[in-house]
Amino acid sequence: MSRLPAVFIAACLSFFALGAHAQKYAVISLIGDRMQLAYSRGVEGQPVDRIERRYVPLEDSTIDRAALLAVNEQIKRLKPGSEPVLLQAFERSYFDTSGGTAAIIEWIRQLVKDKKVTHAILITKLTYGGIPDLQKPYVGNGDLEGVGFFVGRTAPPPGLDPNSAGPGFLAPFAYFEIAVVDLQTGQTIRRDKGLASDLISASGTDTGNPWDTLSGQQKVNKLTDMVRKEIATLMPKLLK
Repeated sequence: MSRLPAVFIAACLSFFALGAHAQKYAVISLIGDRMQLAYSRGVEGQPVDRIERRYVPLEDSTIDRAALLAVNEQIKRLKPGSEPVLLQAFERSYFDTSGGTAAIIEWIRQLVKDKKVTHAILITKLTYGGIPDLQKPYVGNGDLEGVGFFVGRTAPPPGLDPNSAGPGFLAPFAYFEIAVVDLQTGQTIRRDKGLASDLISASGTDTGNPWDTLSGQQKVNKLTDMVRKEIATLMPKLLK
């Protein structure tokens, strides 16, 4: 009986020590401020030589909210009892991380300094070469970035799509990186790439325009669905 208090105290100390070192995450997504539209440009009927692209600003945060909720769901599933802090950036300058993520890390650190947050999970745009389902020479020599759509004006190469005889195709893509950062040191602990894409034949459209393959809402739903699924695949490895 005399040992019980000591055992009880030791157990309590272990519990509080574990709590003191428990990881708590702040999450931010910086991929949904704009959508990239790209299309192939051919030369005299020959295979395309490059990608033309433009950007469409997205006025709401649907894609970033979907990414945040997907990460939140995975953290709670993989780390029971954890309550992530979900952050949202409204200044468009924050979405440009081409010069690195040091500034955004410091911004996060200041926002959560009173919330005992130990780590940040950053979702940022990634540049990737073309569409995986299409041969690089067919798509072109340029890269695609973030979330968006590649519009193909001619049918995909034979064998890539059962409806390849159609007038063209629409290829949604979501290219991003997820990084887990130690907020105390600013060092990235783990990182991985989300490379989601699809290939949709335009053979069923009335206009023959690949852009009409999906409605506006269907386009948004497609991108958010790809982001969520890719995050669900990546998070177990990032939080191991």
